[in-house]
Amino acid sequence: MSGHRPDESLHTDRLDLVPVTADDADPLSGVFFDNRLYAFTGGEPGTLEGLRSTFAQLSANRSTSRTAQLNWVVRHQVDAKAIGMLQAIFSGGGHAAEIAWVVGLPWQGQGFATEAARAVVGWLLGQGVETITAWIRPDHHASAAVARRAGLTATDEYRNTEVHREQLWRLQVQKPSSA
Repeated sequence: MSGHRPDESLHTDRLDLVPVTADDADPLSGVFFDNRLYAFTGGEPGTLEGLRSTFAQLSANRSTSRTAQLNWVVRHQVDAKAIGMLQAIFSGGGHAAEIAWVVGLPWQGQGFATEAARAVVGWLLGQGVETITAWIRPDHHASAAVARRAGLTATDEYRNTEVHREQLWRLQVQKPSSA
């Protein structure tokens, strides 16, 4: 993996993806405290203090590790409103990454998750990541569409969590064969 700045922001036509900090808990509370969000992920909303603590930990880990876990707040450029979050967790010495995304219900269905996921996938590929994966419930058609549009393909691999079954989606960079 090439050297990257752990504080690197990403930009698309409509979105800014900015490294998460503890201060993002308040603006993202509207996303993470909407009970409807947990229909596919399981669980339930926590507390604002818990969200602040989690974001502070994510921010601290980001600044000390180049290959562990990166999290970006997704902000709509029009009003800088926090509308979601993207995550990349590295493994395999930085040659593989698992991604996950969440966009608040008021902003779903407008292509924001796809735009943000494509930005992160493109950034990861630019960092030399060779395998990008995501775990998605087979009945979560919207997330499957995001994964597909970001270049991932459904596999025949599944895992069972405490809450539900998930399918592995993967993008594998094809290395040129040596002649």
